[in-house]
Amino acid sequence: MNDTKKLKNIPYRLDPNEHKRLKLFCVERGIPMQQLLDKAVQEYLKKWAV
Repeated sequence: MNDTKKLKNIPYRLDPNEHKRLKLFCVERGIPMQQLLDKAVQEYLKKWAV
């Protein structure tokens, strides 16, 4: 991600149990949740964007 650009926030609702699972997944792997979500969005767009 380019740090010179201003980042945008988006509201996203996540079930508390899913949030806990995601947080635990990240903690166990030493990955910040933001980094995991950034990568997930990039991979999704790479695969599915036109």
